[in-house]
Amino acid sequence: MRSVLQTTSVVIMLAAGAARAEDNGKLGIFVESRVGGAFPGLFNRLRVAPTFALEGGALFALDQHLGAVFEISYAQPRSSRTVEDARLTTGGKYNATLTMRDLGLFAGGKWLFPSLAQRLTPYVEAGVRVHFIDTIVQGSAGADFGQNDETSPQWGAALRVGASYALGPGALSLTVEAAYAEVAQVVTGASNISNILTQLGYGLNF
Repeated sequence: MRSVLQTTSVVIMLAAGAARAEDNGKLGIFVESRVGGAFPGLFNRLRVAPTFALEGGALFALDQHLGAVFEISYAQPRSSRTVEDARLTTGGKYNATLTMRDLGLFAGGKWLFPSLAQRLTPYVEAGVRVHFIDTIVQGSAGADFGQNDETSPQWGAALRVGASYALGPGALSLTVEAAYAEVAQVVTGASNISNILTQLGYGLNF
């Protein structure tokens, strides 16, 4: 609950700042779509998975270098393993497959650094993300054990660094993200969905 209240306060303050800047005619709105890959193997058993994201926000302070960003994303990482269990008569082992359907909502701040070249602009983003996770676990040992499903929200944080390059009517971007989130579901036990992401995107400024 404390995390929810803190996140809500941050979003309200950012939205209020955007509203004040808009009144002054200094609001820079942007939207961007991105695709890439999540690499969770450094933190857990999940495999590499494709990611998709749609981001939007506004730059409203410090000459449009500081602003707020909001994003919706989706990924579906999986893991498979063989588990030993002495209770089984089929060799004492069974195969387990876990699939996580992860719908993420991110809210945070964005800072644009001074351009390194005429068209190249580095940036950093930091914020919180709530993961709406649907976990599916399937097991088999000669015959299927059936399927167990569990859905729950999980809170986490993310830090991104990247750069955009002005191209055509918008800008091409490359982003690297370090994300952390714990998972405490019955079907997973105490675990996490932390990962490193790399994404390529294209955005428009208004």
